[in-house]
Amino acid sequence: MKKKGVALVFFLLVSVFGMNCVAGEYDFSGYRPDPKEGDHYVVYHLKPLGVRSLTYHKSVFFMAAILSKNQGAIPGASGYYLNRSKFSPDGVRLTIFLQTPGSGSEVTKWIAGLTDSEQAKVVPYVTVRDGQSLMTKYYEGSEQSFRRYLSLFTPILLECMQSDFKKCRREFTSLMDQGGMDVEFLEKSGYFMSLSPERRSEFVASLYYNRKWTHMAINFVLGYDDVSKGNWKDEW
Repeated sequence: MKKKGVALVFFLLVSVFGMNCVAGEYDFSGYRPDPKEGDHYVVYHLKPLGVRSLTYHKSVFFMAAILSKNQGAIPGASGYYLNRSKFSPDGVRLTIFLQTPGSGSEVTKWIAGLTDSEQAKVVPYVTVRDGQSLMTKYYEGSEQSFRRYLSLFTPILLECMQSDFKKCRREFTSLMDQGGMDVEFLEKSGYFMSLSPERRSEFVASLYYNRKWTHMAINFVLGYDDVSKGNWKDEW
């Protein structure tokens, strides 16, 4: 019965898929990411349960609703980001930066709450429980700036998708194909507008830092990224 109830709630959430919604239905007011260069991280690949015709974007909106329950915060996390799972293409990859190496137990408990209540399933075999590598070894640039950018794009782009999903896809398709987009569209996100002007400018600069950084946002919004396209100076 519990599983059916979760499915019904989720159906109501995704029934507005593709329609214009008022940004602000998601609540990230308690999310204040501050990931450090040396923060350990964990990675989970997740799929919602009880959802018919599951797609990547339904999984994204499911996670948005879950995160909103605690105003965007995850216990023990200094930041996090979502992206498409390569091990389960209809699911999401959730990377969580840890406040301390010992904070992993808090995150494990939070994940267990999702699985024990049959809201979500963890894709087996591919969980990373103590990641310590530098992400910019491949993506280049400042490690702390990159982690800060990753931790910000999830709430910002979730609210942009919620506000106008079709336009959001058009803007990020333009970013993929032409190397540019209307950055004022980001103002559809209340979370983006809650940042200081300096932090907003920093986020936009990070979005355009190089093709590899931009890829992360494109892949999140579209669910794919055709890197053969685009008028980019920085290529893979």
